[in-house]
Amino acid sequence: MSANLEQVRAVFKIEAPFAEYLAAAPDEQTRAARAELLRRFLVKLDVDPSGCWRWRGATAGGNRPWDRGGPYGQMKIEGKNVYIHRLSLTLAGRPCPGPGYVPHHWCRVRLCGNYDHLQWVTVEENTRLSNECSGEIPF
Repeated sequence: MSANLEQVRAVFKIEAPFAEYLAAAPDEQTRAARAELLRRFLVKLDVDPSGCWRWRGATAGGNRPWDRGGPYGQMKIEGKNVYIHRLSLTLAGRPCPGPGYVPHHWCRVRLCGNYDHLQWVTVEENTRLSNECSGEIPF
């Protein structure tokens, strides 16, 4: 099933960066493919009172004894598993700045896909921030 921008907006209150992602498509076929990807992503999210976009789809990780934070959301795109926090940042126009960077969840919720709760940081910085456990979003 393909979706257009209006259908995506009807499913979820589409945010400006996602609209920009669709508008930047070079042709109608690409725009339709992007709208379908956004639809698949957005229909699996629930907004909670804290503003987190909680993922209700497939998950991975979080099952090791030392991994106390729980699983991460993921979805399959063109046969590859993609973590939804990485996808959200990329769709919002914030692609990974380079090797050695990971998304940090300022909200401390691994299933959150809200790009405003995510920021690319180095692996070292992510480890330091994760150990602080403040839970406060700094912006």
